[in-house]
Amino acid sequence: MKLARDERELVKALAGCRRRRASALGSDRLCIERPHHVEAQVLADHHGRAIHLFERECNVQHHQKVIEKSPSVLVERFEGLRASMTDTAPVLTRAAGNRNAGTVDFIVDETGAFCFIRMNTRLPVEHPVTEMVTGLDLVEMQRSIASGEPLPVEAHSARFDGHAIEYRSPC
Repeated sequence: MKLARDERELVKALAGCRRRRASALGSDRLCIERPHHVEAQVLADHHGRAIHLFERECNVQHHQKVIEKSPSVLVERFEGLRASMTDTAPVLTRAAGNRNAGTVDFIVDETGAFCFIRMNTRLPVEHPVTEMVTGLDLVEMQRSIASGEPLPVEAHSARFDGHAIEYRSPC
């Protein structure tokens, strides 16, 4: 993530981002058209099960995420988007061999199209947002997974209940 305060800094930041992307992925193609950052919370156990616990939207950023909210207002605008993204997240989790809590992060454009950007294989600092809307204790579930236990029944039947927002000071 690069901060650009003027056009000169933006040109320099874009050039640096292109170099890093080309070096890491073999392509310098960047997505800069008003993307939305949406992540799906996932859990995977040692018994081959992986599930999602819906999504969080994290568009307000300043060197780190500042505001996380769930459910995502953007995702709710497009019929079928939540199901498509959250069905994809456990598949990617299993393919990566993750057996832990984690997030599968996506970029979503203004048409509702999405693409995978990364997976974090840990319980993120913003996990309380998901806990608030699902009523689940993700720290306890992560402990359970680490102990070799299967995902609990309540994780498989999780539902949204309400809205949650987390604010972290960017300072």
